[in-house]
Amino acid sequence: MTKVRIQFNQTDDHIAEYAGLTASDLAQAVDDLRSGRIIGAIFREAIHEETRKFAVSRLETLGRIGQSAFEAQFSPFHWADYFRNTRRWQGLSRSVFSNGKYPVDLVRVTVGNVQKKGWAPLRLEEGIAIAGLMRFIDEGVGLMPHNDCIAADLSGSQMTAQIDAQLALNVMLQLPEAGGEAWICPRFFSRAEYDANRLPEPDHYAVRANALPAPVTIRAEEGDAYLSNAAHIHEVMGCTGDKARSTLSRFVDLADISRRIRSAVKRAGVEIGSALAQVIANAGTSLQQSGKLAT
Repeated sequence: MTKVRIQFNQTDDHIAEYAGLTASDLAQAVDDLRSGRIIGAIFREAIHEETRKFAVSRLETLGRIGQSAFEAQFSPFHWADYFRNTRRWQGLSRSVFSNGKYPVDLVRVTVGNVQKKGWAPLRLEEGIAIAGLMRFIDEGVGLMPHNDCIAADLSGSQMTAQIDAQLALNVMLQLPEAGGEAWICPRFFSRAEYDANRLPEPDHYAVRANALPAPVTIRAEEGDAYLSNAAHIHEVMGCTGDKARSTLSRFVDLADISRRIRSAVKRAGVEIGSALAQVIANAGTSLQQSGKLAT
C-alpha cells in the first residue's frame, strides 16, 4: 500500500492519497471514511491513459448515462423508470471502458469483501440502486454546495434508514481548461443547519456558500479517482474553456447488516403475523357459517 498525507489549504485536511487504485487501498479508504478518520481519498492514475481516452470518446458519442435517485424521486414515472433502466445503464457504463477496465467493478468487489466485516451495499425496497451516472459539466456550469444523503431524501424507506455511510466515487475522465475543482466542507452540517441555510427554489437542494467554513480542495487530475463522504457539503466550481468536465460518478452506500437483518426479521414477523391473523379470521368465519348451517 502506498499512502501519503497531503496538505491543501488547512492544517489538518483529513485527505489521504494513494498511488493507483488497488483493492487493499480502496478497502482502507472505505474503512477510514466510514469511521470519520478522513473525509476524502485520492487515487492517482486510477485508470490508464488509453482507458481514459477511450472512455471520453465513447461518452461523447453516448451522452449522459444514468440518473440519480434524488432526481427520480419527484415523479412516480421517473422513479419506476429508474429501476427499469438500472441494468441498461450499468451495461452502457461498462461499455464506455475497455474490457475489464471498469473501475466500479473493483469498488463492487471491494465493498463485497468489506461486507464480511459487517457492511453491505444499499438495496432499496424497489430493487438495486444504480446510484451513479456518467456526465459532462460544460463551460460556465458547476454544482452548488450540497450534500448527498439518500436517507434524508428517501426518509420513508426502511432500507435507507439503515445506512451508516454514503460514499461518493468520482473518476476524472476529462478536466476543463480551467475550473471544475471539487470543494469539500471539512465538517458535517446537521439536518437542521442544512435546512436553515437552503437556497430558494429552484436551487433548494443547495445551501448558501457564505454559511460554510473554508473548504478543502480536491486537486484531481485526468485519470485520477477520488472517494469522499457524500454527507459532507461539497461543490464543483464552474468550468471554463472548450473542454467539458467529464466524470464517472458512483455512490457506495454502506449499511449495518445487523440492523438490516433485524429489519428483515421484523418485516417478516409482521407479514407472518398478518397472515396468521387472516387464517384465524377465516377459520372463525368458517366456524360461524358452520354453526348457522347446523342450526
